[in-house]
Amino acid sequence: SSNVDGSLASFGIHSTCAQLTERKARFPGDGRTFKSKFAIFTLWTGTNIQYLLGLEVLAFSLRTHAPPTVPLYALETGMPAEVSKPRANVRERLGVAGWRVCSVPQIEGPFQSAVKGHAGMFNKLHLFRYEAFERILYLDGDTVAVGDIGHLLTATQVTRANPIAAAEDFDEGRFTGTFNGGVLVIRPDALEFHRLMDLIARKAVKYDHNRAAQAWLNAVYGDTWIRLAPQDNANVAIFGQNRTAWQVI
Repeated sequence: SSNVDGSLASFGIHSTCAQLTERKARFPGDGRTFKSKFAIFTLWTGTNIQYLLGLEVLAFSLRTHAPPTVPLYALETGMPAEVSKPRANVRERLGVAGWRVCSVPQIEGPFQSAVKGHAGMFNKLHLFRYEAFERILYLDGDTVAVGDIGHLLTATQVTRANPIAAAEDFDEGRFTGTFNGGVLVIRPDALEFHRLMDLIARKAVKYDHNRAAQAWLNAVYGDTWIRLAPQDNANVAIFGQNRTAWQVI
């Protein structure tokens, strides 16, 4: 098991975010917004201020290309309630952009990655806890919506047995057979969350440590992930490495 749940109280969680873990609170609204079966989440790790600009751009693109009734949430991780002024300014900028900020405790991977930019990426596992939603679309902060994305939430058939959907990754000029973690559709399930936390605590999964959460999730789900179309996560690596493949998507 994990101590994540036990430590939640020490991390100033927004009241709206706290109730997202409650299945009985399905279709939550807090008086300021609409109710929704679905939600879009992103992650702010605080490792690069330029990433904050990316989240602002992402929110702007979602206002054009996401269903207007789907709320936007940003997970802010690893910071206690007593935040510094710069951190408060980050929260303010995220709020102005349209993100509801949810402060959650850090989920440490079983092994540390040598890549600095991978710090905090295991925190996206918190999304499995938010049973108030039937389906969650997760987007990395360096993604941008360039067309309608409503189908990712309404048409992706994630299930208890297959709780994660993603597009195939691309590296060294070819598709890899594994999935890219920058765009995920997740079916929240508290039991699945606790299973994942147990795997981390026991260091039970073999994976490439330097590829962090993406490699770990691929090792966990093997061939049970649901494939999204390449257009649903058009990795710019494809454009840089294989223009023919890019033209196809």
